[in-house]
Amino acid sequence: MKIGLPVFWFSDLVNELTYSAGESYPKQVFKAAKLGFQHIELVLNTHYFFKDSNQLFSKECIRSLLELKEQFKLSYSIHLPFWSVDPSSHIDEIRNATIKVMSGLIEKVIELDPITYVLHATGEFAAEVNKMKLATDQKEFLMNFFAAKSRIFVKQLIENLSQLGVPSKRLALESVKFPFKYSIAIAKEFGTTLCVDVGHIVAGFPGDVNLKEAFELSKDRISEIHIHDVVKRVDEGKPFIKDHLPLGSGILDISEVLDLVKEVNFCGPLVLELKFEDAVNSKNLISLNLK
Repeated sequence: MKIGLPVFWFSDLVNELTYSAGESYPKQVFKAAKLGFQHIELVLNTHYFFKDSNQLFSKECIRSLLELKEQFKLSYSIHLPFWSVDPSSHIDEIRNATIKVMSGLIEKVIELDPITYVLHATGEFAAEVNKMKLATDQKEFLMNFFAAKSRIFVKQLIENLSQLGVPSKRLALESVKFPFKYSIAIAKEFGTTLCVDVGHIVAGFPGDVNLKEAFELSKDRISEIHIHDVVKRVDEGKPFIKDHLPLGSGILDISEVLDLVKEVNFCGPLVLELKFEDAVNSKNLISLNLK
């Protein structure tokens, strides 16, 4: 099992743009590798904020990333965009534009030979509807509606990937703010893998499924795991949930997660979806729990 971190996480990017505009992907990857991270998840939300939004895709940058991959025996994965896109949109033009954007990005980074491409297969609108207090039959109708749109999207994206020589199992559907059963069903239908985000599951985002159930349901399909801590409480009668927190600061049971990882014989990347400093400290906590 490799421990990884994202480059660039949004808060890291904001700091770099504000205080160190000369920062780059290779510099950040080198920094992570020197600290012992063995896997890098390249987040394709954030490169748009650089002055040169194509920095990541230049021949020079790709060459540097490949050299770092060889030097430090790294693996890469790609987190496809989840802002300003919508794979489950009820508007066909928006969904089709999302397919075009993601297919184009995959083509630009394919030379890095990522082990997986992580996808939020539903968008923010579906997530908002999922939170609404609706009658059971109304909620079921709407979830089925968005799942059907997501299915269309995944089918088309896989067809595009096939044309690039990328097999469907390289696409990993993440457990997001949408019922997990739909991700499982789509993954089985199209032969994709899954990205189990344990923080999202503990937060309750993918519905009524606990960690043990999530791992059992997806044990033969997990290609990447995201880990971060979560705070859940009630403030003045209102539920409060915050995720993507450093390990040890919330309710996530790290030992339970690591036990489940062993049970399903997972040997892929465990990605700390945290800002750089928090990921470093959390990596040390994982190392302590592995002893």
